[in-house]
This record gives sequence, structure tokens and C-alpha cells, in this order.
Amino acid sequence: MKLNYTRRIALEMGLYSFLISLMLVLILWVVYEIYGDVAGPDSVENFSPHIEKLIANGNGESFEIDNLEFYIPPATIPAQLAEIKKLGTSKLDEGHMVFVGLHPNTGQRYYIVIDRRGGGDIEEYEWTGFITIAIGLLITTLITGLLAWRMTRRLVEPVLHLKQQIDQVTDTRQPIPVIDRDDEIGELSLAFQQMLERLQGFVEREKDFTRFASHELRSPVTVMQGNLELLEALLPETPMSGRVMTRMNTATRRMNLIIDSFLWLGREQGSQPQQRTLINLLMLEEMILELKQGYAESDWQRFEIHTTPLQVELHAAMFSLLLENLCRNALRHSQGSIRVVINPQGLYVENPLPSGNHRKSGDSTGIGLQIVERICQHNSWQLSIEQTSGIAGRFRVSVLFK
Repeated sequence: MKLNYTRRIALEMGLYSFLISLMLVLILWVVYEIYGDVAGPDSVENFSPHIEKLIANGNGESFEIDNLEFYIPPATIPAQLAEIKKLGTSKLDEGHMVFVGLHPNTGQRYYIVIDRRGGGDIEEYEWTGFITIAIGLLITTLITGLLAWRMTRRLVEPVLHLKQQIDQVTDTRQPIPVIDRDDEIGELSLAFQQMLERLQGFVEREKDFTRFASHELRSPVTVMQGNLELLEALLPETPMSGRVMTRMNTATRRMNLIIDSFLWLGREQGSQPQQRTLINLLMLEEMILELKQGYAESDWQRFEIHTTPLQVELHAAMFSLLLENLCRNALRHSQGSIRVVINPQGLYVENPLPSGNHRKSGDSTGIGLQIVERICQHNSWQLSIEQTSGIAGRFRVSVLFK
């Protein structure tokens, strides 16, 4: 399960609190186990009045008081007790315990046997203590977890507020209100606002450059087109002049097309798209013929173009620019034939790679493929680039229309 920032902090704080409580409980439990026999309810020290009475009895006898059996010489000492040489507390069979001490008057050993056949009460006491500690640990963990959650929500609330403000920004010209706080959150809010202002400056400069470049490029192109029309009217009609004028007119039209396309590509993705056109086989053949006029005859002969009947709604200018960039890129970076396939599903360009000149992953693909990638992003087309290695290495670019 994916944890957000709030839950992660609350979980960590709750876990730390639980571990600390658990360590305290374990320490208490260890202390109880070590000193329980000494400080427990059946400890010999708890029977000091009886021991004093035993010592005061100088005749030597054995007698019982509650669950205690007292033996002092010359009374008969059971063989099992007589074998015990160690002073202090020792364990007997059936869970009984014996305390061996020295009589302060005679120096003889005396024995106190603690009958633990009623030890169920003691075990019950131990389990009751264990259950009490476990319940206390659970309650402590729950209370700590609730407090940690509440504290975490208060800590994260300004961060969530800042996120909501950033999500509401749909235009770089829209400022982010700075959160008035004298801490890291306030500094983060101010940093976001300053970064947005810098981005707005970058965007404005890019828009100005695009607008100025468009204006300055359109003017000479318009002059060229007007002079070409005048020149076409003045020159005598010959096969040579006709081919030259056709290529020049085609070049100026394509330049206008490229200017319009680059202006659209320079806008933010998702802006108003260019008008779609239903492209059929006839329009496709006209595009290919116009493309042919921009190549030398020897270069054009390297292309193997395969088309199929199609009816696809596309941005005609974008598709034409895409086709031209892919063809020029393949011509520039390959030797041998270039295979171009156009069908209703997409556009495919495949070319061989020169020996020893294979492109490596991560290398720059050149401006041509960068333009292709930008066109595909704005039109939501799927771009795929593949390369095969070896002596007969090939480079394949696929563009699938959606």
C-alpha cells in the first residue's frame, strides 16, 4: 500500500513510541525476573518475625507456621535437607524452596522450607502482572499513535495547503500566494513564487522571440514570393525556367508552412491545435511529389516509398513537416536505400547505418529528430526509434497515429 507523507510520519512516530514502550516493559520484566525471588511475596525476608521466633527457641525442634516448616538442631533434620551445604535459598523438588542459615547463638544450621504447593496463587499473580503490563503497553501505543497522527496532521497541513495553491496554477502569469510563516514552509512558499516569476520571464522572452522571428521571417518570404510571381510573368516559358520557378515557388510555400508550424510548436502543449485535414492517397502523392522537388535526382533515387489507400484526419502541415524531417534525417545519416512506408496506422522510415557509425543510446539524435519528437508530442502521436547492431545495422523510426 502506498503511504503518503502524513501517514508515513504518523507511522514512524507511532513505531518509535511503541519500541520505546516495549523496551521499558522488557526492562521491567527482566528486573522482576532477577529480583522476583528475593522481593516476591514468598521471600524469606517477608518472614523475619517467624525467623526471630525460631532463633529465640533454643530447645531445637521442628514446627510449621502457615506454609513454612522450621527445623533447628537437635531436632531431626530430613536427609534431603541435611545434604544441602550452601547457605541461603535453594530449590527443592516439586517446586519447594529451602532457606539455610546459621543460628546466631549456637552456630548450627537451621532450615526453613517454603511449601509452594499453593504456588498457583503466585503464578496467577505473575500472569496477572504480565497481562496488566501488556494491556498498559497496548493502551500506551494507541494513545501515542492518536497523538502522533494529530500532531502529524498539524505539521503537514501547511504543506498540503501549499500543494493546493500550486495545483491551482494554470498559467505562469498567475502568482502563488506566499504563506505568511516564519519557518521552512514560508521559505518554501516564497521559493516557489520566485521560481514561478523566473519561469514567467523565460516564457515571455521565448514568446517575444518567436513572435519577432516570425514577423522578420515572413517579410522576406513575402517579398520573395511577390518577386517570383513578377519574374514568372517576365521570363519566357521554357522547360528549364519552368522547373526553376516551380522549385522556387515550392520552397517559398514550404517556408511559410514551416514558419506557421514552428509558431504552433513553440506554444504550450495543449493549446489550440491546427485544423485537421482528411488526408487521402491523392493528397499524399501530392505531398511526396512536392517533397521530391527539394532533392537532387541522385538523392531521390535512394528512396523506396510504399503507400496504401488511406483516409486519415491529420494536421496536414504537421504531417508534411514530419515526413520531410524524417526523410532528410535518413538521407543525411545513411548510405544505400531508404524505405518509407505510409499507411492508415502510421509512418515508418528505415535506413541502413554506415559501418562503424552506429548511434549509441543517449546520443544526440540531431535537430531533425528533435523536431519530429516535438511534432509527435503536440499531436499525441506515438514515436518509436529502433536500431539493430551488426554489420548490416539499420535505423528505424515509427510514428503511429492515434
